Amino acid sequence: MIVFTEVTTISESKTAIQKDKQPIVDIREKELEKELQHAREEVQNIMEEMQTSQEELRSTNEELQSTNEELQSTNEELNAKLERGATNCKC
Repeated sequence: MIVFTEVTTISESKTAIQKDKQPIVDIREKELEKELQHAREEVQNIMEEMQTSQEELRSTNEELQSTNEELQSTNEELNAKLERGATNCKC
């Protein structure tokens, strides 16, 4: 007695496996795209925060420079007064 069975070829079984895996690949690709978009948004937010911080630091630096100039001017005035006082003193 001879029994014939239908045997799928290797290429047919590979195609079937690829078809089964394709939705999984598509899902993973979409997940990775979402993750990439989220990472890009995070980077953008960090860049904006960094720019804001830099602007605040520049402003603070300018204020400190102005205060330093005022202090130097006051120091020079005080030194001048001390020198005049020392020359006027008849000790």
